Amino acid sequence: MIERIGDTRVFPIGLGTYGMGGHETRELNSDERYVSAIRYAMQKGINVIDTAEMYAAGHTEEIVGTAISGVERSRIYIISRYGHKFAA
Repeated sequence: MIERIGDTRVFPIGLGTYGMGGHETRELNSDERYVSAIRYAMQKGINVIDTAEMYAAGHTEEIVGTAISGVERSRIYIISRYGHKFAA
């Protein structure tokens, strides 16, 4: 079920990470659960992870970093966004 984009092979579904590690603030109590979920998704073939620096005040990106540590970088694709702030 892998798709090709040029020479790049990607799973057709990516893993969204909004809410992992909190929403607008950091919540540290479930990090191990989220790291396990990301690693499980990668074991099942998902190699695209979507995140953003605004998720949990940057903490979600830290969780993703922990989850992908030790994974060959050429096997995983990270989509991230920067700069948006929610209206007060």
